[in-house]
Amino acid sequence: THGLRPWSAPKSVSVAVNLKPVRGDLSYLRLYTLGHVTVNAANHGGWLKISIFGRSTPWTDGKNSLWISRRGAILRRDGEIAAIPATIAARVRARLPLMDG
Repeated sequence: THGLRPWSAPKSVSVAVNLKPVRGDLSYLRLYTLGHVTVNAANHGGWLKISIFGRSTPWTDGKNSLWISRRGAILRRDGEIAAIPATIAARVRARLPLMDG
């Protein structure tokens, strides 16, 4: 890895939850690092797809998979199940900016 420059986070992105546009798009990049891995993915009413688009970066190239549970506070990230704060999950489903919390 010597000599490789790290990717910088995108300065702008477009986000959709269940194909509907989101306000506060850039804050949704937090979903890549938020939460803790869990095996508790009981029935939470299914999943809503979170799509993040922008110039081609590791976060926006379409190769990542993000889903939010329809109920509860579960995030599915590239096949990994993560428990996240309930307030954040509710904001994602409402397509609002992800404030600290």
